[in-house]
Amino acid sequence: MCKSTRWMFLIAVLVISSLLLSACGGSNATATTGTGTTSGGAAATDTPAAVGGAATDTPAAAGGAATDTPAATGGGAATPTEAMAGTPAAGGGSQAAFKFDPAAYKKNAIEPGAQLRVSSWGTTEEQQVNRDALARFNQVYPDVKITYEPVPTDYSTKLLAQVKGGSQPDVFYVDVDLPYQLIPAGVLQDLTPALTEVGRSKDDYFPSLTSVFLGPDGKVYGLPKDFTSMALFYNTDMVKTPPKAGWTQDDFTAWVKANTGGSGATQVSGFGTDLQFFPYWGNFALANGAKVIDNNKCAINSPAGVATLDWLTGLYKDKFVTLSTDVGATWEGETFAKKRAASIIVGGWVNPFLTDPKAHWDVKYDAVPLPVGKTGSQVTTLGFNAWGAAAKSKYPKAAAALALFLSSRENEDAILQTGFALPTLKGMENDPFFQGSSPLSKISKLLYEGASYGIPGVWGGKANQKVQKALNDATERAFAKTQTGQQALDQACQEIDAALAAVR
Repeated sequence: MCKSTRWMFLIAVLVISSLLLSACGGSNATATTGTGTTSGGAAATDTPAAVGGAATDTPAAAGGAATDTPAATGGGAATPTEAMAGTPAAGGGSQAAFKFDPAAYKKNAIEPGAQLRVSSWGTTEEQQVNRDALARFNQVYPDVKITYEPVPTDYSTKLLAQVKGGSQPDVFYVDVDLPYQLIPAGVLQDLTPALTEVGRSKDDYFPSLTSVFLGPDGKVYGLPKDFTSMALFYNTDMVKTPPKAGWTQDDFTAWVKANTGGSGATQVSGFGTDLQFFPYWGNFALANGAKVIDNNKCAINSPAGVATLDWLTGLYKDKFVTLSTDVGATWEGETFAKKRAASIIVGGWVNPFLTDPKAHWDVKYDAVPLPVGKTGSQVTTLGFNAWGAAAKSKYPKAAAALALFLSSRENEDAILQTGFALPTLKGMENDPFFQGSSPLSKISKLLYEGASYGIPGVWGGKANQKVQKALNDATERAFAKTQTGQQALDQACQEIDAALAAVR
């Protein structure tokens, strides 16, 4: 459940956290609502719970929410990163194999009578996932009163306003753009002592997901809560031959051409994409050796970057690639759902959209890792965010304990069983959910493995949002043929270098 503007959108149909994954229809897993059972006869925690007796359904002046929806182009992933908003999925793995045992959780020492305010962005589904997680926390720490304050829109803006006014929540989502402001300002609590107290550390998590939340001193100011990588999703009924793991970009080119057919309103392109999210083509560029920023200077206008952009715009010119706007769709997921493209590159946020029982898309699909680049490497960008605890909380030990619990193996495993989000902890590849036979389980495992070789989809620190915009704008100009790939990326680098200089 993660965010640049696009990541958040992507993460808002999701997860991220949405992170992600409702079951597929047809030959894929079917979306259902499951309930969890705790051991020892404890109350099931997968059903709605009145967290601390004060869970609120209305937005509070706290943190932010994914601001994009699948209909808003340029939104994040229909939520990749953090948003993977989705409905609980069934049939993927083995939900029945997991039982949350509050007695087995290793607790931190906390203040008596603690009262905590918790904030997040997210869809209704993501908010429910958080309520269920907070209910599990209360099974471990029954004396802590929690008030949940979800903020569906303008999360970062509202959170920063709260910080300025001294009214920030005790525990809250930390978007990848925020550590560069909150850590130097002393807003976030160092979670290292709390981790050490219970025998945990930042090394339990994928380093690709923790680096953004570490201070210059290596201290831990946020724990990643879930994430999504990206893969190529393809329609299993439409393609002539399924792509295979280990394929190259040349293989991809030939495959896209082979799976393009028809004309006019019935044409199906081999690949569909969107201009408002750089990673859709940036994954290819990074695998070819390009860098967005190198030595604090923009470097995406390198020969590798330009050649990759020219290659994809060339496929578009020859009608082997389509854009969402070309087929009356609002984003690439809808293009795929309408069967106007045989494949798209997305993260787990697309699953709840494609499997929405109200939409009746009837799309059968699978996924494969992205093609290997010219350098022989495989790359995927990652969308994610974290839970953080306020340094000025009245109950700092309880706040830290909650942040640790929400990002713990026990809680992340419980969420994984719903098919909603991917765990950020290493060593969960053998979880029963990932071993399931359904497409949902297989796709989820593929995306989980992406954390081991993925690259955080954030560049430029405080300048990240402006960097992302410059990259997206350059993509639009190149596809519109108002500029060559070189000209578009040269202009992007001018804008990016100016943004980087402004935050030094």
